[in-house]
Formats: sequence, structure tokens, C-alpha cells
Amino acid sequence: MLITALLVAPSAAAQPPLRLSTSITDDVGALNGSGRAAIQSASGKLYNDRRIQLWVVFVDDFSGRSAVSWARDTSAASDLGDFNAILAVATVDHSYAFLVPD
Repeated sequence: MLITALLVAPSAAAQPPLRLSTSITDDVGALNGSGRAAIQSASGKLYNDRRIQLWVVFVDDFSGRSAVSWARDTSAASDLGDFNAILAVATVDHSYAFLVPD
């Protein structure tokens, strides 16, 4: 019976680096409405003050990779450039990376 339970129990799938389609990607449901609104507000202020677009992504884990490596590869896959910052958060790994332009 335990074996059956383990076979049908849902598990978090590893999330490889991805191409971001929106400035806030929450594949794990980490944000509620007020959390999303707070990010949008802070992102808008950052853009107005510094002309830097913030990209925020929440995933379960970084597929066994370092947070910085995962964020760099996601940034490259998303064609983010010199005026983009990325905050990548892995909720299961309890890890994050925040990459900002020079």
C-alpha cells in the first residue's frame, strides 16, 4: 500500500531555465493578489526611476543547478539585456538569485 501511495503521490517537477513571457512568472502559486500588486508597483518604480525592467520568476526548484546559473540561463533564453534585472526564486529549494545590470 505504501508503494502505491508513493507511485501516485504528486511530486514537484524540476524546472529547467525557461523563456519568460511576462514580467511576473509564478508557476508555483507563491503570490496572492496583493503580493503580485506589490511586485508590479516596485517594478514600475524601478522602471520610472532607473529605466530598468524587473523580471520576477517563482519555480519549485532550479533543477539541481545553482540559483545564479539558472537565472543567467533564463535571462539568456529570454533575451534580457542591459536594462533588465531578474529575480529568480525557488520555493522548494529556498534559494534565489537577483541579477542586475552593471
